[in-house]
Amino acid sequence: MSGNLEQKSPLAPPGFPDLPAIMGLGMVAGDAGIKHAGRNDLAIWVLDSGTSAAGLFTRSVLPAAPITVTKEHIQTAPPRALVVKSLVFTT
Repeated sequence: MSGNLEQKSPLAPPGFPDLPAIMGLGMVAGDAGIKHAGRNDLAIWVLDSGTSAAGLFTRSVLPAAPITVTKEHIQTAPPRALVVKSLVFTT
């Protein structure tokens, strides 16, 4: 990637509103060093017991292992967390 990492896109909004807390959902984001040091690149959402969820998955003939495992788990166990990392690939 070239260019200044601190440079914002001209399409970026000037800021983001404060979001109210959502009952049954805990959220945290942090710098795990996955992409760039000093920038949030990992988010974890913890779901209260009893939360229901649905998944939309790729139709690729060769999906990545996390996709296959998630498809199996979502069928048999209620979700308790969602982990999102930077560098998400379309798999």
